[in-house]
Amino acid sequence: MSKNILLFYSIVALILMSACKGQKDVDLKSAVASFVSNEKAVVGYGYVDVKSILDKSDMKSLKGIGEFVTEQLTSMENAISMDQGIYYAVAGPLNNDGMPEKAYLFLKVKNKDSLQAMFSDMGYSFEEKNGKMVFDDMTTAIGFNNEIAVMISSDFKNKALEDLERAFVKIADKNQSKRVVEVLETKTDILLGTHLENLYGTSNTTLNKLPMDKQAELVSMAKDGHFATTIDFNPGNITIHTNMERVSEELKKAFFFKPAFESDAVQKIGPGKPMVAFATAMDIPKMEKFVNRMNPQFTDDLYKMFGPAGILLKAVGGEGIGSVINGELSFALNAISADDMGGMVPEFNFYASLGPNNQFVTDLITTFGEEGEVQDLGDGYYKYGGAMAYIAKKEMIVHSSDSLKESFKTAPLTSVPGMEGFGKKPLYLFVDLKQVQKIGIPIGGEASEVLNAADYLVVEGDNTSLTVKLQMKDTKENALKQIIHALKVSIQMNMSV
Repeated sequence: MSKNILLFYSIVALILMSACKGQKDVDLKSAVASFVSNEKAVVGYGYVDVKSILDKSDMKSLKGIGEFVTEQLTSMENAISMDQGIYYAVAGPLNNDGMPEKAYLFLKVKNKDSLQAMFSDMGYSFEEKNGKMVFDDMTTAIGFNNEIAVMISSDFKNKALEDLERAFVKIADKNQSKRVVEVLETKTDILLGTHLENLYGTSNTTLNKLPMDKQAELVSMAKDGHFATTIDFNPGNITIHTNMERVSEELKKAFFFKPAFESDAVQKIGPGKPMVAFATAMDIPKMEKFVNRMNPQFTDDLYKMFGPAGILLKAVGGEGIGSVINGELSFALNAISADDMGGMVPEFNFYASLGPNNQFVTDLITTFGEEGEVQDLGDGYYKYGGAMAYIAKKEMIVHSSDSLKESFKTAPLTSVPGMEGFGKKPLYLFVDLKQVQKIGIPIGGEASEVLNAADYLVVEGDNTSLTVKLQMKDTKENALKQIIHALKVSIQMNMSV
Protein backbone atom coordinates (compact mmCIF):
# COMPACT_ATOMS: atom_id res chain seq x y z
CA MET A 1 0.00 0.00 0.00
CA SER A 2 2.81 2.39 0.93
CA LYS A 3 4.51 1.67 -2.39
CA ASN A 4 1.32 2.64 -4.25
CA ILE A 5 1.05 5.87 -2.28
CA LEU A 6 4.70 6.64 -2.97
CA LEU A 7 4.16 5.96 -6.69
CA PHE A 8 1.04 8.19 -6.68
CA TYR A 9 2.91 11.11 -5.09
CA SER A 10 5.82 10.61 -7.48
CA ILE A 11 3.48 10.82 -10.49
CA VAL A 12 1.79 13.95 -9.08
CA ALA A 13 5.17 15.56 -8.47
CA LEU A 14 6.29 14.84 -12.04
CA ILE A 15 3.05 16.30 -13.42
CA LEU A 16 3.46 19.44 -11.33
CA MET A 17 7.09 19.84 -12.36
CA SER A 18 6.12 19.38 -15.98
CA ALA A 19 3.34 21.93 -15.66
CA CYS A 20 5.65 24.45 -14.01
CA LYS A 21 8.19 23.92 -16.76
CA GLY A 22 5.54 24.54 -19.42
CA GLN A 23 4.49 27.76 -17.69
CA LYS A 24 8.02 29.11 -17.35
CA ASP A 25 8.07 32.77 -18.26
CA VAL A 26 10.11 33.49 -21.38
CA ASP A 27 12.52 36.39 -21.06
CA LEU A 28 12.07 38.64 -24.09
CA LYS A 29 15.59 40.05 -23.93
CA SER A 30 17.09 36.57 -23.96
CA ALA A 31 14.84 35.51 -26.83
CA VAL A 32 15.96 38.48 -28.92
CA ALA A 33 19.59 37.77 -28.03
CA SER A 34 19.11 34.28 -29.41
CA PHE A 35 17.50 35.60 -32.58
CA VAL A 36 20.22 38.18 -33.25
CA SER A 37 22.97 35.67 -32.48
CA ASN A 38 21.61 33.13 -34.96
CA GLU A 39 20.23 35.27 -37.78
CA LYS A 40 23.19 36.14 -40.01
CA ALA A 41 21.30 38.89 -41.84
CA VAL A 42 20.71 41.07 -38.74
CA VAL A 43 22.64 44.32 -39.08
CA GLY A 44 20.93 46.31 -36.32
CA TYR A 45 19.05 45.48 -33.13
CA GLY A 46 17.96 46.91 -29.81
CA TYR A 47 14.92 48.02 -27.88
CA VAL A 48 12.72 50.98 -27.04
CA ASP A 49 11.64 51.51 -23.44
CA VAL A 50 8.20 52.78 -24.40
CA LYS A 51 6.95 53.11 -20.83
CA SER A 52 9.94 55.21 -19.78
CA ILE A 53 9.65 57.43 -22.83
CA LEU A 54 5.93 58.02 -22.31
CA ASP A 55 6.52 58.85 -18.65
CA LYS A 56 9.36 61.26 -19.47
CA SER A 57 7.48 62.94 -22.31
CA ASP A 58 4.43 63.54 -20.11
CA MET A 59 2.28 63.30 -23.25
CA LYS A 60 -0.65 62.15 -21.16
CA SER A 61 -0.96 65.65 -19.72
CA LEU A 62 -1.33 67.39 -23.09
CA LYS A 63 -4.84 68.55 -23.85
CA GLY A 64 -6.35 66.73 -26.80
CA ILE A 65 -3.43 64.30 -26.93
CA GLY A 66 -3.32 62.83 -23.45
CA GLU A 67 -6.70 61.10 -23.75
CA PHE A 68 -5.66 59.35 -26.96
CA VAL A 69 -2.27 58.32 -25.52
CA THR A 70 -3.88 57.00 -22.35
CA GLU A 71 -6.40 54.98 -24.34
CA GLN A 72 -3.74 53.45 -26.58
CA LEU A 73 -1.41 52.78 -23.66
CA THR A 74 -4.15 51.02 -21.70
CA SER A 75 -4.87 48.80 -24.68
CA MET A 76 -1.18 47.94 -25.03
CA GLU A 77 -0.65 47.32 -21.32
CA ASN A 78 -3.54 44.85 -21.28
CA ALA A 79 -1.97 42.94 -24.19
CA ILE A 80 1.81 43.13 -23.77
CA SER A 81 4.28 43.52 -20.92
CA MET A 82 5.45 47.11 -21.28
CA ASP A 83 8.02 46.68 -18.52
CA GLN A 84 10.14 44.52 -20.82
CA GLY A 85 10.13 47.11 -23.60
CA ILE A 86 9.69 46.61 -27.32
CA TYR A 87 12.64 44.96 -29.04
CA TYR A 88 13.52 45.16 -32.71
CA ALA A 89 15.97 43.90 -35.30
CA VAL A 90 16.65 44.93 -38.88
CA ALA A 91 18.13 42.66 -41.53
CA GLY A 92 20.28 43.49 -44.53
CA PRO A 93 21.20 44.14 -47.12
CA LEU A 94 20.41 47.84 -46.82
CA ASN A 95 19.21 49.56 -49.97
CA ASN A 96 20.62 52.81 -51.36
CA ASP A 97 18.38 54.78 -49.01
CA GLY A 98 19.66 52.85 -45.99
CA MET A 99 16.43 50.90 -45.56
CA PRO A 100 16.69 47.26 -44.43
CA GLU A 101 15.34 44.29 -46.33
CA LYS A 102 13.41 43.12 -43.25
CA ALA A 103 12.35 44.72 -39.97
CA TYR A 104 11.35 42.71 -36.90
CA LEU A 105 9.46 43.67 -33.72
CA PHE A 106 9.41 41.45 -30.64
CA LEU A 107 6.79 41.85 -27.90
CA LYS A 108 6.29 40.04 -24.58
CA VAL A 109 2.73 38.76 -24.51
CA LYS A 110 0.80 39.56 -21.34
CA ASN A 111 -2.63 38.39 -22.43
CA LYS A 112 -3.06 36.50 -25.68
CA ASP A 113 -6.75 37.34 -26.11
CA SER A 114 -6.17 41.05 -25.44
CA LEU A 115 -3.30 41.05 -27.93
CA GLN A 116 -5.47 39.50 -30.62
CA ALA A 117 -8.18 42.05 -29.88
CA MET A 118 -5.66 44.89 -30.15
CA PHE A 119 -4.41 43.62 -33.52
CA SER A 120 -7.98 43.04 -34.69
CA ASP A 121 -8.76 46.69 -33.97
CA MET A 122 -5.88 47.51 -36.31
CA GLY A 123 -7.49 45.46 -39.07
CA TYR A 124 -5.52 42.21 -38.78
CA SER A 125 -7.31 38.85 -38.83
CA PHE A 126 -5.64 35.71 -37.50
CA GLU A 127 -5.73 31.95 -37.90
CA GLU A 128 -4.09 29.29 -35.76
CA LYS A 129 -1.11 27.39 -37.21
CA ASN A 130 1.44 25.25 -35.38
CA GLY A 131 0.25 26.47 -31.98
CA LYS A 132 0.50 30.14 -32.91
CA MET A 133 -1.94 32.78 -34.07
CA VAL A 134 -0.67 34.10 -37.39
CA PHE A 135 -1.44 36.76 -39.97
CA ASP A 136 0.36 37.43 -43.23
CA ASP A 137 0.06 39.42 -46.42
CA MET A 138 2.60 40.58 -48.99
CA THR A 139 4.36 43.03 -46.64
CA THR A 140 3.49 42.09 -43.05
CA ALA A 141 3.64 38.91 -41.00
CA ILE A 142 2.53 38.61 -37.36
CA GLY A 143 2.67 35.60 -35.11
CA PHE A 144 2.24 35.08 -31.39
CA ASN A 145 1.82 32.39 -28.79
CA ASN A 146 1.29 32.72 -25.05
CA GLU A 147 4.74 34.21 -24.54
CA ILE A 148 6.10 36.19 -27.48
CA ALA A 149 4.74 38.09 -30.46
CA VAL A 150 6.82 38.63 -33.59
CA MET A 151 6.02 41.15 -36.33
CA ILE A 152 7.96 41.23 -39.60
CA SER A 153 7.81 43.88 -42.31
CA SER A 154 9.25 43.05 -45.73
CA ASP A 155 8.51 42.28 -49.35
CA PHE A 156 7.92 38.60 -48.66
CA LYS A 157 7.15 37.26 -52.13
CA ASN A 158 4.78 34.63 -50.70
CA LYS A 159 7.25 33.50 -48.01
CA ALA A 160 5.86 35.42 -45.03
CA LEU A 161 4.91 32.40 -42.93
CA GLU A 162 8.26 30.74 -43.63
CA ASP A 163 10.10 33.80 -42.33
CA LEU A 164 7.80 33.96 -39.33
CA GLU A 165 8.35 30.31 -38.43
CA ARG A 166 12.11 30.68 -38.87
CA ALA A 167 12.07 33.66 -36.48
CA PHE A 168 10.36 31.58 -33.77
CA VAL A 169 12.90 28.80 -34.25
CA LYS A 170 15.81 31.20 -33.84
CA ILE A 171 14.45 32.90 -30.70
CA ALA A 172 14.28 29.46 -29.10
CA ASP A 173 17.93 28.69 -29.95
CA LYS A 174 20.08 28.53 -26.81
CA ASN A 175 23.24 29.61 -28.65
CA GLN A 176 23.91 33.27 -27.81
CA SER A 177 26.74 35.65 -28.66
CA LYS A 178 28.37 37.10 -25.54
CA ARG A 179 28.66 40.51 -27.15
CA VAL A 180 25.04 40.55 -28.29
CA VAL A 181 23.95 39.73 -24.74
CA GLU A 182 26.18 42.49 -23.37
CA VAL A 183 24.74 45.06 -25.77
CA LEU A 184 21.15 44.10 -24.94
CA GLU A 185 21.93 44.35 -21.21
CA THR A 186 22.59 48.08 -21.65
CA LYS A 187 20.10 50.22 -19.72
CA THR A 188 18.75 53.17 -21.70
CA ASP A 189 15.62 54.69 -23.23
CA ILE A 190 16.46 53.68 -26.80
CA LEU A 191 19.17 51.15 -27.71
CA LEU A 192 20.65 50.93 -31.20
CA GLY A 193 22.99 47.99 -31.68
CA THR A 194 25.04 47.64 -34.87
CA HIS A 195 26.30 44.21 -35.95
CA LEU A 196 29.42 45.07 -37.98
CA GLU A 197 30.15 41.53 -39.16
CA ASN A 198 26.66 41.06 -40.57
CA LEU A 199 26.60 44.61 -41.93
CA TYR A 200 29.61 43.79 -44.07
CA GLY A 201 28.44 40.23 -44.74
CA THR A 202 25.13 41.40 -46.23
CA SER A 203 26.61 44.36 -48.10
CA ASN A 204 25.94 44.50 -51.83
CA THR A 205 27.98 47.69 -52.42
CA THR A 206 31.34 48.27 -54.07
CA LEU A 207 32.98 46.57 -51.07
CA ASN A 208 32.17 43.27 -52.77
CA LYS A 209 34.24 44.34 -55.76
CA LEU A 210 37.44 44.68 -53.75
CA PRO A 211 40.24 42.15 -54.31
CA MET A 212 39.74 38.96 -52.32
CA ASP A 213 42.67 39.68 -49.98
CA LYS A 214 41.17 43.09 -49.14
CA GLN A 215 37.76 41.53 -48.53
CA ALA A 216 39.33 38.95 -46.24
CA GLU A 217 41.02 41.77 -44.32
CA LEU A 218 37.69 43.56 -43.83
CA VAL A 219 35.99 40.33 -42.75
CA SER A 220 38.66 39.83 -40.10
CA MET A 221 38.30 43.43 -38.87
CA ALA A 222 34.49 43.20 -38.64
CA LYS A 223 34.49 39.76 -36.96
CA ASP A 224 32.00 39.74 -34.06
CA GLY A 225 32.08 43.54 -33.95
CA HIS A 226 29.25 45.43 -32.28
CA PHE A 227 28.61 49.12 -31.68
CA ALA A 228 26.09 50.04 -28.98
CA THR A 229 24.37 53.42 -29.18
CA THR A 230 22.17 54.65 -26.36
CA ILE A 231 19.71 57.54 -26.43
CA ASP A 232 18.76 58.89 -23.02
CA PHE A 233 16.23 61.61 -22.25
CA ASN A 234 17.50 63.24 -19.08
CA PRO A 235 16.53 66.27 -17.01
CA GLY A 236 17.82 69.17 -19.12
CA ASN A 237 19.50 67.21 -21.90
CA ILE A 238 19.38 64.44 -24.48
CA THR A 239 22.52 62.32 -24.59
CA ILE A 240 23.47 59.96 -27.41
CA HIS A 241 26.44 57.73 -26.63
CA THR A 242 28.09 55.15 -28.89
CA ASN A 243 30.36 52.49 -27.38
CA MET A 244 32.89 51.19 -29.94
CA GLU A 245 34.93 48.90 -27.72
CA ARG A 246 33.26 45.60 -28.67
CA VAL A 247 35.27 45.11 -31.85
CA SER A 248 38.22 43.05 -33.02
CA GLU A 249 41.79 43.95 -32.08
CA GLU A 250 42.50 44.55 -35.79
CA LEU A 251 39.76 47.18 -35.95
CA LYS A 252 40.90 48.81 -32.71
CA LYS A 253 44.40 49.15 -34.14
CA ALA A 254 42.97 50.68 -37.33
CA PHE A 255 41.13 53.52 -35.56
CA PHE A 256 42.95 56.76 -36.29
CA PHE A 257 42.39 59.31 -33.51
CA LYS A 258 45.50 60.29 -31.54
CA PRO A 259 45.45 59.77 -27.76
CA ALA A 260 45.83 63.52 -27.16
CA PHE A 261 46.81 66.81 -28.80
CA GLU A 262 50.54 67.25 -29.29
CA SER A 263 50.38 70.71 -30.92
CA ASP A 264 49.01 74.11 -29.89
CA ALA A 265 45.72 73.55 -31.72
CA VAL A 266 43.78 74.29 -28.52
CA GLN A 267 46.07 76.92 -26.99
CA LYS A 268 46.37 79.08 -30.13
CA ILE A 269 42.93 78.93 -31.75
CA GLY A 270 41.84 82.13 -30.00
CA PRO A 271 41.32 84.87 -29.17
CA GLY A 272 37.56 84.98 -29.30
CA LYS A 273 34.35 83.91 -27.66
CA PRO A 274 33.09 81.19 -30.01
CA MET A 275 29.62 80.32 -31.17
CA VAL A 276 31.15 77.24 -32.84
CA ALA A 277 34.38 75.54 -31.74
CA PHE A 278 35.93 72.44 -33.29
CA ALA A 279 39.16 70.53 -32.66
CA THR A 280 40.48 67.17 -33.77
CA ALA A 281 43.73 65.21 -33.52
CA MET A 282 44.01 62.50 -36.16
CA ASP A 283 46.78 60.29 -37.47
CA ILE A 284 46.34 61.26 -41.14
CA PRO A 285 48.33 58.38 -42.74
CA LYS A 286 46.44 55.93 -40.54
CA MET A 287 43.13 57.55 -41.47
CA GLU A 288 43.96 57.36 -45.19
CA LYS A 289 44.90 53.70 -44.83
CA PHE A 290 41.68 52.93 -42.94
CA VAL A 291 39.42 54.60 -45.50
CA ASN A 292 41.37 53.23 -48.48
CA ARG A 293 40.70 49.72 -47.21
CA MET A 294 37.02 50.27 -48.01
CA ASN A 295 37.46 52.68 -50.91
CA PRO A 296 40.80 52.43 -52.76
CA GLN A 297 39.87 55.55 -54.74
CA PHE A 298 39.43 57.67 -51.61
CA THR A 299 42.81 59.41 -51.75
CA ASP A 300 42.55 60.19 -55.45
CA ASP A 301 39.04 61.56 -54.97
CA LEU A 302 40.27 63.66 -52.05
CA TYR A 303 43.07 65.15 -54.11
CA LYS A 304 40.59 66.06 -56.86
CA MET A 305 38.53 68.03 -54.33
CA PHE A 306 41.48 70.42 -53.88
CA GLY A 307 41.70 71.19 -57.61
CA PRO A 308 45.14 72.37 -58.82
CA ALA A 309 46.48 72.29 -55.25
CA GLY A 310 45.44 68.65 -55.04
CA ILE A 311 47.45 67.83 -58.15
CA LEU A 312 50.51 69.37 -56.54
CA LEU A 313 49.80 67.56 -53.26
CA LYS A 314 49.53 64.23 -55.04
CA ALA A 315 52.88 64.88 -56.67
CA VAL A 316 54.45 65.17 -53.22
CA GLY A 317 54.26 61.39 -52.89
CA GLY A 318 55.31 59.56 -49.75
CA GLU A 319 52.80 60.19 -46.99
CA GLY A 320 50.74 62.55 -49.17
CA ILE A 321 48.41 64.75 -47.13
CA GLY A 322 49.89 63.44 -43.90
CA SER A 323 53.31 64.86 -44.86
CA VAL A 324 51.80 68.35 -45.12
CA ILE A 325 49.13 68.44 -42.39
CA ASN A 326 49.95 66.64 -39.17
CA GLY A 327 46.30 65.89 -38.41
CA GLU A 328 45.70 68.36 -35.58
CA LEU A 329 43.16 70.98 -36.58
CA SER A 330 41.00 73.50 -34.78
CA PHE A 331 38.40 76.01 -35.87
CA ALA A 332 36.46 78.74 -34.09
CA LEU A 333 33.55 80.71 -35.50
CA ASN A 334 33.32 83.82 -33.32
CA ALA A 335 30.67 85.86 -35.12
CA ILE A 336 28.67 86.28 -38.30
CA SER A 337 27.82 89.74 -39.54
CA ALA A 338 26.01 91.16 -42.55
CA ASP A 339 27.95 92.88 -45.34
CA ASP A 340 26.84 95.80 -47.49
CA MET A 341 25.22 93.41 -49.95
CA GLY A 342 23.15 91.68 -47.30
CA GLY A 343 25.34 88.59 -47.26
CA MET A 344 26.66 86.76 -44.21
CA VAL A 345 30.35 87.31 -43.35
CA PRO A 346 31.90 84.84 -40.87
CA GLU A 347 34.60 85.88 -38.41
CA PHE A 348 36.70 82.81 -37.72
CA ASN A 349 40.10 81.44 -36.66
CA PHE A 350 41.72 78.30 -38.04
CA TYR A 351 44.73 76.30 -36.85
CA ALA A 352 46.55 73.37 -38.52
CA SER A 353 49.64 71.57 -37.31
CA LEU A 354 52.04 70.98 -40.18
CA GLY A 355 53.97 67.86 -41.13
CA PRO A 356 57.57 67.43 -42.33
CA ASN A 357 56.69 68.73 -45.81
CA ASN A 358 55.45 72.05 -44.42
CA GLN A 359 57.33 73.92 -47.16
CA PHE A 360 54.58 72.83 -49.53
CA VAL A 361 52.13 75.22 -47.84
CA THR A 362 54.54 78.15 -48.13
CA ASP A 363 55.29 77.34 -51.76
CA LEU A 364 51.59 77.13 -52.55
CA ILE A 365 50.86 80.51 -50.96
CA THR A 366 53.88 82.02 -52.71
CA THR A 367 52.48 80.79 -56.01
CA PHE A 368 49.20 82.60 -55.33
CA GLY A 369 51.21 85.64 -54.22
CA GLU A 370 52.91 85.82 -57.58
CA GLU A 371 49.46 86.11 -59.14
CA GLY A 372 48.69 89.08 -56.93
CA GLU A 373 46.07 87.35 -54.78
CA VAL A 374 48.17 87.01 -51.63
CA GLN A 375 50.44 89.67 -50.10
CA ASP A 376 53.63 88.50 -48.35
CA LEU A 377 54.15 90.68 -45.25
CA GLY A 378 57.35 88.92 -44.21
CA ASP A 379 58.24 86.84 -41.12
CA GLY A 380 55.71 84.19 -42.18
CA TYR A 381 52.71 86.54 -42.36
CA TYR A 382 50.48 86.67 -45.42
CA LYS A 383 47.47 88.83 -46.20
CA TYR A 384 44.54 87.91 -48.40
CA GLY A 385 41.78 90.51 -48.55
CA GLY A 386 40.68 91.15 -44.97
CA ALA A 387 42.22 87.91 -43.71
CA MET A 388 45.69 87.02 -42.50
CA ALA A 389 47.69 83.81 -42.18
CA TYR A 390 50.79 83.00 -40.18
CA ILE A 391 52.90 80.05 -41.31
CA ALA A 392 55.74 78.64 -39.22
CA LYS A 393 57.63 75.36 -39.29
CA LYS A 394 55.04 73.41 -37.31
CA GLU A 395 51.82 75.36 -37.67
CA MET A 396 49.55 77.46 -39.84
CA ILE A 397 47.13 79.94 -38.28
CA VAL A 398 44.43 81.85 -40.18
CA HIS A 399 42.37 84.78 -38.87
CA SER A 400 39.56 85.98 -41.11
CA SER A 401 39.42 89.47 -39.63
CA ASP A 402 43.05 90.51 -39.07
CA SER A 403 44.92 92.82 -41.44
CA LEU A 404 48.04 93.94 -39.50
CA LYS A 405 50.97 91.90 -38.20
CA GLU A 406 50.89 93.89 -34.97
CA SER A 407 47.27 92.96 -34.24
CA PHE A 408 47.69 89.27 -35.04
CA LYS A 409 47.57 87.56 -31.63
CA THR A 410 46.94 83.98 -30.51
CA ALA A 411 45.46 82.69 -27.26
CA PRO A 412 43.08 80.05 -25.93
CA LEU A 413 39.41 80.66 -26.63
CA THR A 414 37.26 82.37 -24.03
CA SER A 415 35.34 79.47 -22.56
CA VAL A 416 31.56 79.62 -22.54
CA PRO A 417 29.19 77.32 -20.61
CA GLY A 418 29.15 73.92 -22.26
CA MET A 419 32.61 73.86 -23.83
CA GLU A 420 34.53 72.89 -20.70
CA GLY A 421 35.71 69.72 -22.45
CA PHE A 422 37.23 71.52 -25.45
CA GLY A 423 40.50 69.81 -26.40
CA LYS A 424 40.29 67.07 -23.78
CA LYS A 425 39.41 64.42 -26.37
CA PRO A 426 40.75 64.10 -29.94
CA LEU A 427 37.35 64.97 -31.42
CA TYR A 428 35.31 67.87 -30.13
CA LEU A 429 32.56 70.11 -31.49
CA PHE A 430 30.66 72.82 -29.64
CA VAL A 431 27.73 74.82 -31.06
CA ASP A 432 26.12 77.64 -29.09
CA LEU A 433 22.55 77.25 -30.32
CA LYS A 434 21.43 80.46 -28.64
CA GLN A 435 23.87 82.43 -30.79
CA VAL A 436 22.89 80.50 -33.90
CA GLN A 437 19.30 81.48 -33.24
CA LYS A 438 20.23 85.16 -32.82
CA ILE A 439 21.90 85.27 -36.22
CA GLY A 440 18.56 84.69 -37.88
CA ILE A 441 19.54 81.75 -40.05
CA PRO A 442 16.23 80.57 -41.56
CA ILE A 443 15.30 77.32 -39.85
CA GLY A 444 11.65 76.54 -40.36
CA GLY A 445 9.06 74.16 -39.00
CA GLU A 446 9.52 71.90 -36.02
CA ALA A 447 13.32 72.27 -35.92
CA SER A 448 12.86 75.95 -35.11
CA GLU A 449 10.65 75.09 -32.12
CA VAL A 450 13.28 72.70 -30.74
CA LEU A 451 16.04 75.26 -31.33
CA ASN A 452 14.12 77.81 -29.26
CA ALA A 453 14.29 75.48 -26.26
CA ALA A 454 17.93 74.40 -26.77
CA ASP A 455 21.06 75.92 -25.25
CA TYR A 456 24.02 74.22 -26.91
CA LEU A 457 25.22 71.06 -28.68
CA VAL A 458 28.41 69.16 -27.86
CA VAL A 459 30.03 66.26 -29.74
CA GLU A 460 33.13 64.58 -28.33
CA GLY A 461 34.83 61.28 -28.96
CA ASP A 462 37.93 59.14 -29.33
CA ASN A 463 38.72 55.62 -30.55
CA THR A 464 36.44 54.00 -27.97
CA SER A 465 33.31 56.13 -27.91
CA LEU A 466 31.36 59.06 -29.33
CA THR A 467 28.96 61.23 -27.32
CA VAL A 468 26.45 63.79 -28.57
CA LYS A 469 24.72 65.99 -26.00
CA LEU A 470 21.88 68.42 -26.68
CA GLN A 471 21.57 70.73 -23.68
CA MET A 472 18.29 72.54 -23.10
CA LYS A 473 17.90 76.00 -21.56
CA ASP A 474 15.76 74.52 -18.79
CA THR A 475 18.19 72.26 -16.94
CA LYS A 476 15.63 70.72 -14.57
CA GLU A 477 12.69 69.56 -16.70
CA ASN A 478 13.16 66.39 -18.72
CA ALA A 479 14.41 67.29 -22.19
CA LEU A 480 11.88 65.07 -23.94
CA LYS A 481 9.01 66.73 -22.09
CA GLN A 482 10.36 70.14 -23.14
CA ILE A 483 10.52 69.09 -26.79
CA ILE A 484 7.08 67.48 -26.76
CA HIS A 485 5.53 70.57 -25.22
CA ALA A 486 7.37 72.79 -27.73
CA LEU A 487 5.92 70.70 -30.55
CA LYS A 488 2.45 70.17 -29.07
CA VAL A 489 0.72 72.30 -31.70
CA SER A 490 2.33 70.30 -34.52
CA ILE A 491 1.50 67.02 -32.77
CA GLN A 492 -2.12 68.06 -32.27
CA MET A 493 -2.41 69.04 -35.93
CA ASN A 494 -0.95 65.73 -37.11
CA MET A 495 -3.25 63.74 -34.85
CA SER A 496 -6.30 65.62 -36.10
CA VAL A 497 -5.57 64.77 -39.75
